[in-house]
Amino acid sequence: MTMDVPVTSQAILMAQDSNEVAKLTSDYLDTALGAQDLFGSLGSDVERPFENAIARLANTCHNRKALVEKLRADLAKANEHDSATRYSMFYCMVTALRYDRNVSEGIKAVEEYGDEFSSFPSFTHLQLLAKLQEDLSTYTDDEVDQLIADGFKSSQRVPFNEGYPHLFADLVATACEQARGDRLAQLRQMWLQRAVDAANAAIALERNYAKFYCTLGRLQAQQGLYVEAQRNINHAIDLESPERTDYAVRIGGYQAALINVRATEVEENTQAVHDDIRQSVESFSEELDAAREDLANARTSNLEFLGFFAALISFTIGSIGLVQGASASDAAGIIVVLAGALLLAFAGFTFIVLRNRNEVMRKALPMAALGAVVLILGFIWLHVGA
Repeated sequence: MTMDVPVTSQAILMAQDSNEVAKLTSDYLDTALGAQDLFGSLGSDVERPFENAIARLANTCHNRKALVEKLRADLAKANEHDSATRYSMFYCMVTALRYDRNVSEGIKAVEEYGDEFSSFPSFTHLQLLAKLQEDLSTYTDDEVDQLIADGFKSSQRVPFNEGYPHLFADLVATACEQARGDRLAQLRQMWLQRAVDAANAAIALERNYAKFYCTLGRLQAQQGLYVEAQRNINHAIDLESPERTDYAVRIGGYQAALINVRATEVEENTQAVHDDIRQSVESFSEELDAAREDLANARTSNLEFLGFFAALISFTIGSIGLVQGASASDAAGIIVVLAGALLLAFAGFTFIVLRNRNEVMRKALPMAALGAVVLILGFIWLHVGA
């Protein structure tokens, strides 16, 4: 790379040797290259070259801690640079903190300079990138929903920069991986298909960026497409450039995603087997309860019939014995009395046999009332006949 100034995004991205890019940040740290020269001509902040150029500056820098300190010191000089240059410096500082995994400092920087830079179109995108490094389980569901919604809006506003739809897809994948139960079902229903579409859109714009395939694979795992998920994550591993200074970290992330996909598949299959067993047990329990109820009803019916026939036989034998030698009127009265006694006896037998209070009220009490009425009528008949 020639050292002509000012430096452009295109020049940074076209440099074949990463050491050439590293020399730019070294010269900036040694004050051989001014902030205006390095950050003043990087182009529109929502274009992919701007984002990639700053990422390459931060990624190749041999002393990112010193770079952050230098950028912070220069940003403290409020009137020294124009707003676009200051925003490029701020963007590089937050990106360097992200590469150093200094999550808290990155978020603190975004909050500190939010009032000054929030009007820049890419500010929300940068803010989401910083927050994505945090454990989303520390956020409330409403906060996570807001992050995802902000990511979706950014992806709709800047569809031509593949980093924006990918960030939205990454947010959804991360939120789903950390959710369980009803919350997971809610996230999948609301955002999953949109996130898959966003990941595919990012790949369509840049087919050689490894991380896009890993994110797509993580989303496919949430859809239950485990074969496709593992294929895409393995493709990300094959596609990643060994020349990246964070190559080992990237590959470790892809391997972790692959393990997570396999674990999710095992968990889902185990849950499916558990659900099948539970449903079978519940079905068997229902059938067993129904069989017990049928058996109890059959026993009750048999006992009722047995009691009825026993009472009927007693009634018949008793009637024959009592009416012998009696007048027709007295014989009829005696039969009526015995019929009432039969009904009362059968009602009592039913009361003993039935254990269900509602069944007793429905069967035994009406029968007992009828038997009492018939018995009283029989006694009245005999009394009148006498």
